Amino acid sequence: ALLAMTSFIAFVVYLLYRHNIARQFISFEKNVNALLGNTAPITAPKDMFTRITEQIEAMASTSSYAEQQLKETLSKFEALYHSQHLGMILLENNQIVDVNQALLNLLGHQRTQLIDAPLDILLNNKDGTLSDLNAFQQQDEQDVTHFETNLRSVTGQTISCNVEAIRLDNQTSQTVMLAVKDISQQKRQAALIETLSHHDTLSGLLNRPSTTKALNQALTNKKAIITLYIIATRLREIYEIYGHQAYDNAVKHIADALKQQFPQAEIGRLSENEFIVFTDQIEEEQFIPRANTVLKVSASHLAETTADFDIGLNAAMIGPEFAFTHFEPLVHCGFYAIEQQLVPKHNVTIVDEEIVQAANETLTINRNLITALKNEEFTAFFQPIVNATSNQVIGFEALARWHHPDLGMISPGVFIPLAEKHKLIIELDELVLEKACAFLQTIQRYWSKKSQHRLTIHVNLSSPHFGASALINNLQRLIKQYQLSPGQLVLEVTESILLGADQETIERMHALKALGVQLALDDFGTGYSSFSSLCNFPLDIVKLDKSYMSEIETNEKAKTLVRSIINMAQELGMTTVAEGVETASQLRILNVWRVDEIQGFYHFKPMSAEQALNTFGENG
Repeated sequence: ALLAMTSFIAFVVYLLYRHNIARQFISFEKNVNALLGNTAPITAPKDMFTRITEQIEAMASTSSYAEQQLKETLSKFEALYHSQHLGMILLENNQIVDVNQALLNLLGHQRTQLIDAPLDILLNNKDGTLSDLNAFQQQDEQDVTHFETNLRSVTGQTISCNVEAIRLDNQTSQTVMLAVKDISQQKRQAALIETLSHHDTLSGLLNRPSTTKALNQALTNKKAIITLYIIATRLREIYEIYGHQAYDNAVKHIADALKQQFPQAEIGRLSENEFIVFTDQIEEEQFIPRANTVLKVSASHLAETTADFDIGLNAAMIGPEFAFTHFEPLVHCGFYAIEQQLVPKHNVTIVDEEIVQAANETLTINRNLITALKNEEFTAFFQPIVNATSNQVIGFEALARWHHPDLGMISPGVFIPLAEKHKLIIELDELVLEKACAFLQTIQRYWSKKSQHRLTIHVNLSSPHFGASALINNLQRLIKQYQLSPGQLVLEVTESILLGADQETIERMHALKALGVQLALDDFGTGYSSFSSLCNFPLDIVKLDKSYMSEIETNEKAKTLVRSIINMAQELGMTTVAEGVETASQLRILNVWRVDEIQGFYHFKPMSAEQALNTFGENG
């Protein structure tokens, strides 16, 4: 009975422990697991007190780690908040709660001036910072945002800043921390870079790329713009004589004059001595007097010298009536208009329809010159040269001709200077030389059937071609290929080649003569003409310039000069050729003076190879 009673009491005690104590331990363990993030199912441990002890130790360890992480985070936040580079503003409902020292240093305020003050005390009234900040505070999706704003310093100076707004959890108020970084220097550098990329550093005017872009935009929009193209012809001379400072002053003087007269216009500097003004805000009646004023105030200016120095400004105005669509043809038109002036003038040149048409043609020629050489659009015409005594044809001069597919025949006075400018003159010379030799071989074949006299062919040789290293070898090839006899090929050189000639030039002339080539001095009596040229160089022929032919009938000085040249050349054993003979009276006078050969319209005009062959060849 005692054993049974004891067992019953033990069973009841176990049930009471299981119901009242063990259940509470299990519930405690579940709560600890949930706190530690342990989701594994709980099984009744053999030693529940040991298990609970382990759980408590794990919870204590986790709490210690979290506390350490929190301390590190607070330390980092403290370092950031007191940074020397970032200003910090703590806001509650747009009221300043706290600021760090970096912000006070940036703006110059005292802490007491800012604490509890509204944020707009620091803001520029014109920006929308407050509205952007309020919008950020009203939304819950975003915890961080960035924006730029202008803050006011204690002196009223505006400072450009980059702001990072960070939302802080606060159940009672809207708390935001602003991290402020001064970007004023970056803004100034960006503005400087923008200025330098679009403006000329010396004059302050728009540079060429920006001018081109702005002008093309205006032309594309079909604005009725007036354009003033200006070129300062003596700037290079100022630099060479007086140096950099004088040159800089002259450029700035021109720029200042243009800015003063055309404050509403776009003004650009295209090159070291080219400027342009364009606008649709000024009437033509007002534009012209302003342009003339610029030319007059710049006519004599140089601060570095005791005497005034003419900058040499020339200008051309292109009115809105001309429908240019691009920068290049418009500027070329202004340049062409100035280029046609014989002497500089201090009044603006007004571009008319004739100038525009001629300028467009020269621009087309400029663009097509290389293509024309490749496509063999150039050819040679031949003007017969006649013996003055017998009136028999004794030779021809080969003259370059260009038949443009759109513009027709282009004058040599137009395309030869362009070929020289674009360094294509050697290629053009060689083309004419090849055609001349081929023509001479062909016509000589027919000529020999009726005369034993061997014809000559004259070809002009430019200065660059005269000095070309390949000239001698090329002439050897032509003479051999076209079977030319000594003396048949005549190369005409101008006195510019002989001006200041050295021993090397004379040796080259002798090398040419050694090939059986004759040398003729072309256009004698013009340019740098000198009688010493006839004495000092191994020349065979002297060609009198055609400008004298119209003078020998009426001008006694011209008569004396031409007669003296002919006599002296003959005394030196040279052949004389009179170019540009057009009248019987001129021919009679030249015959009296015993000139050797005649070339001019009186006998023959230049003709194509086909015409020459029909006239003097098999059918002639």
